Amino acid sequence: MKSAARASLTLASLFTVPAVLAQHADLEEIVVTANPLRSSALELAQSAIVLAGDDLSRRISSSLGETLAAQPGLTASFFGPRASRPIIRGLAGERVLMLQNGVSALDVSNLSPDHSVGIEEILADQVEVLKGPSTLIFGSGAVGGVVNVVDGRIPARGPEGWSGVAELRAESVDEELSGAGRLDGRTGTLGFHAHGYYRETDDYDIPGYAWSRAAREDAIADGEEPDLTRGTVENSDSETRGGALGASWFGDGVTVGLSWGRHETDYGLPGPGGHAHEHEEVIAAAAVEEEEEAVRIDQRQDRFDFQAEWSDLGGLVENVQLRAAYNDYRHDELEGTEIGTRFDQTGIDTRLHLNHAAVAGWAGTLGLQYTDSDLEARGDEAYVPPSQTRSFAAFLVERQRFDRLTVDFGARLERQEIDTEAAARDYGDTAFTLAGGLLWAFDDALTGAVHVTRSERHPQAAE
Repeated sequence: MKSAARASLTLASLFTVPAVLAQHADLEEIVVTANPLRSSALELAQSAIVLAGDDLSRRISSSLGETLAAQPGLTASFFGPRASRPIIRGLAGERVLMLQNGVSALDVSNLSPDHSVGIEEILADQVEVLKGPSTLIFGSGAVGGVVNVVDGRIPARGPEGWSGVAELRAESVDEELSGAGRLDGRTGTLGFHAHGYYRETDDYDIPGYAWSRAAREDAIADGEEPDLTRGTVENSDSETRGGALGASWFGDGVTVGLSWGRHETDYGLPGPGGHAHEHEEVIAAAAVEEEEEAVRIDQRQDRFDFQAEWSDLGGLVENVQLRAAYNDYRHDELEGTEIGTRFDQTGIDTRLHLNHAAVAGWAGTLGLQYTDSDLEARGDEAYVPPSQTRSFAAFLVERQRFDRLTVDFGARLERQEIDTEAAARDYGDTAFTLAGGLLWAFDDALTGAVHVTRSERHPQAAE
């Protein structure tokens, strides 16, 4: 299969104040951590949405997709309250990357809309949505954009002392009860972080029938008994729990940190059979007709993160950042008490950034990325063959300011190899992605931006 290519052109409205301005009336500067240049949301030559503080707290929902669904240009897939993934300008799946603290989520939510994102945002410091040139540092397929959840599980430099937060939530539509707590502190050269959360929801309420009129009429026409349940959507309940521990050491110009996190969720998939795999028609054609049991997904993962940063190096290289994550992920698709299908994936994502001082007016970052994921699906609907995917990429993002005009430029080269039981495929062609953007500040409150992206990506194992 050849590399897929896509070109896109986006023009930001010249008469729209950036979203972050509307969310923070005091114009507090919010740094976009997913951007290697660590710019504020107002300085990016691209569309950037940052939810933080009270604004994020008010919008927290039962899943990342639902939390972001009301933002401009965003919607969400929906296969129940827990299985909801962000969609950016109509692009989803592999074209929208999920990140946790700047590193890939390493889950399987991109394979099917009934797979939930393995990230909990209830205690996040901020949630960032990026589109444009700088997104290509995370993957060649990020033509839709990048969603990054920052939760501070690896402590950053800050003043000595301790702080904490506790939160309780309740909702009537699904009788949600949730609680979360977080503790952060620094003493001397060491920083510490701990957090935990628990959320339980019941089937959510609706004003009418669970099945639409068209679905009921189709069932009657086919000689079947329609579902006449009304007032609630059965098998839409969920239970989620998890937590994380992290620590950092702060030296002279050096910061090194580690964290471990556990995330578990058990949720139902509404509707007959409860599945939405893209290859469902192949499975259904071979299936024996029988009454389908309610399907649930039991998901759990352990994640280890590592971060290191060397700053004040002097010379051309100003600082070096190393980020890495290892994720051990599993979910079981339960049909009654039986495991119908099991997905197992272990993966590692590593990124190295070398941020350099201005050269001929251009400041930016040069980076390398290595990703290795091992995916195995077993069971009745294991439509994805066991596979190991390895990719290596190099990227460059540069920026220069000319008075009121800011110019962004980015490029990425990527090679990929997929090993399956049947064969090994080395995609000899290098996927090439190129992006550029312009930001014009008319005055302190009015900006206009345009960016162009030409993207290639290699097919994933499922493709």
